[in-house]
Amino acid sequence: MTEAGRGRGPPRRAALVGLGAALAGCAGGRPRPAARSRQAWGPPDAPTTVALVPTLGFGPTVFDLPGVGGLAPALARAGHRVHALPGDDEAGLVERLRGLRDGGRRLVGIGHGWGGAQILRALAAGAALDALVLIGAPLAFGGEQRAVQALWARRPARWGDLPAPLARRLLTVGLPERVRRPLLDHATAPLAPILDRWQRRAAGRVVPAPDAELDILARFAGPTLCVSSPTDALFPPHVCDPAAFGPPLPRVEHRLVAPVDGVALRYGHLDLVAHPAARSTLDPIFEAWLAEHRAPSGAPQAGLLLESEPVRR
Repeated sequence: MTEAGRGRGPPRRAALVGLGAALAGCAGGRPRPAARSRQAWGPPDAPTTVALVPTLGFGPTVFDLPGVGGLAPALARAGHRVHALPGDDEAGLVERLRGLRDGGRRLVGIGHGWGGAQILRALAAGAALDALVLIGAPLAFGGEQRAVQALWARRPARWGDLPAPLARRLLTVGLPERVRRPLLDHATAPLAPILDRWQRRAAGRVVPAPDAELDILARFAGPTLCVSSPTDALFPPHVCDPAAFGPPLPRVEHRLVAPVDGVALRYGHLDLVAHPAARSTLDPIFEAWLAEHRAPSGAPQAGLLLESEPVRR
């Protein structure tokens, strides 16, 4: 595994001040009106289309915050056509991915957190991708820490309904206020139904057990980059790294985003895609990986490998 993420983030205490107020502004009472989010970036005739799928409880705006930017415009500047898809509609994701298939254009899926698990299940349901990037995306369920269990017990309709200390613990190590406010005001989506599915899949296990996502990933014929952070409280590396459950998978690379020499920013779950420091530390990794794994012209789509039975881990 390699380490990434060198660079100083803003002071942690200052970054967390006011999170409770921002969360309260999203929960009941008089919430701010949701901003109409842009969902497509980059040249329409680009040779590569990238489909972004957000994590649980967030919408496409998480990839391009108003007045801040994000992963979507960064990939567009690198020459890709980028589409951000809703993360709360599993049934519709397969058709949306199919709709992005345009002739011989390469299609890459990038899933953040729960969105990565959704992309894998869409592959099993018939969607086809040429490459895959999973950012803090779970391949196993069970053994969740107490903060996650508290989240399940409260079953909030949206992230804004959660007490600020618990939200801080689960979502971020230190998002600055200028990012945090538009994120929580405009990037929230229904949360409770996904929490129910997550808890059912954990099935009360005290240690994580690989689920269908790992078998699907093992069957995927295209290259895959998995990125995880040890300070991600929702989906830590031991549920995101395929090698945690057996021999390394072919065509799959895992990168751990960790502090280096005690000076690098620590990335929480949302920080992986929304923190301004990610623009200079993480986005270049994704851009370089996509360039490195650019498919030759006319290459067939990868889709899934055909296997007679699931991979046994």
